[in-house]
Amino acid sequence: MLQIKCSKCKTWNNGGDYCTKCGTVISMQEQERLEDEIKKEKEYNKPKDKWQIFISKYKHHHNLILRSIFYMFYSVYLLFSLIGLVLAWIILIVQA
Repeated sequence: MLQIKCSKCKTWNNGGDYCTKCGTVISMQEQERLEDEIKKEKEYNKPKDKWQIFISKYKHHHNLILRSIFYMFYSVYLLFSLIGLVLAWIILIVQA
């Protein structure tokens, strides 16, 4: 069995994810999993910016006219983004 030395209390442990003496994480997989959970929690709790608030406000607006105007402008935005993407892809292919 693989023995791992705890970096905090210098105790040798027989496998496992945590130190048997001090409880510190000694497994790299467990440490990466905990770091990923912390990153996900920070991303979830991050406040929304003004653009996200604007989109969510008008995407589900109770007034049908405002909602339809929003979707028309959003469609035009997506169309121009698609055209820009295709032009960039064509330029990249021509240069290669």
